[in-house]
Amino acid sequence: MNSRTTDETSKKQNEVSSTSEQKLKNEKKTVRTRAIFKEPKKNVERQLSGALAHLRSEARLTTRAYLANLERDIVKVTNFVHDSQNGKSKNGAAKHILQIQEVLDNLEVKPKKGRRKDLKRIEKTVAAMLQMTD
Repeated sequence: MNSRTTDETSKKQNEVSSTSEQKLKNEKKTVRTRAIFKEPKKNVERQLSGALAHLRSEARLTTRAYLANLERDIVKVTNFVHDSQNGKSKNGAAKHILQIQEVLDNLEVKPKKGRRKDLKRIEKTVAAMLQMTD
């Protein structure tokens, strides 16, 4: 009977020690987590906020410049089409106008989704049309 109680006691001690080890590990994880997710200091928040505001303004400026360049190229193609209709263009202008019309008909975009993929398609189309006008 004495050996039985000793076995039971050792099992309980093993269970207690494994449970305490788990608790200790969990406490260490919690301490690490707290260290990782500390509250940022006020000056860091201000610096980060300023950097994000600057990034936002840079994105706006870049987008405006990109759009202006794209529109400029579209205006060049439009002028080419108008000039060819008025007889001011080269002899092969009619052929190029048909090619431009074909390229435009093949363009498929979904502007409401606002995807970069669509911007790339538009840019490639405009570049192809611009190349036809040269």
